[in-house]
Amino acid sequence: MPHVYNVFTLPKMLRPYFKFHRNLLPQLCLCAWESLREFFAALLSKNALPGAILTINTACEFLGWQSHVHRIVLCGGFLQDGEFESVPTIDACTMRRIFEAKVFSMLLKRELIIHDLANKILSLKYSGFDAWIRPAIRDMKEIVEIGLYTVRTPAAVGRLVLGNESYVKYAAKGT
Repeated sequence: MPHVYNVFTLPKMLRPYFKFHRNLLPQLCLCAWESLREFFAALLSKNALPGAILTINTACEFLGWQSHVHRIVLCGGFLQDGEFESVPTIDACTMRRIFEAKVFSMLLKRELIIHDLANKILSLKYSGFDAWIRPAIRDMKEIVEIGLYTVRTPAAVGRLVLGNESYVKYAAKGT
């Protein structure tokens, strides 16, 4: 069965809410799961259940705070009789729109943001929300490698360098 790997990212303006309210991180993951369920509900038979593994990551390339969700998604869903129903494609633009609506709804419900901020972010040419989706993967070895990547530690030991003055430097890829 084919899988896709995708990553949901947040606008810079919203990242501090997740940094200073860590209890929101599982809710961010829930927003990603509900986005998948809603997207698949429009494409699959009634009561079909999609399958996915979701992980929350909080560090970006240079260890800055960047809450985001990694997902390995089964390209379809299971029916109640155990049969599998495939979806032809997973549209990144639609997934992003559903995800951003879920995130805004969650933050508004908790009164952490106001509608004006949500409207401001949505009015930007590039809001900062993204749903990057890799083409379908059929090789189980590759799926396992991606799974291991998503649960890695944010700092790669091989990129930590001891400096001259007893400090540690974190080197970027390729340096």
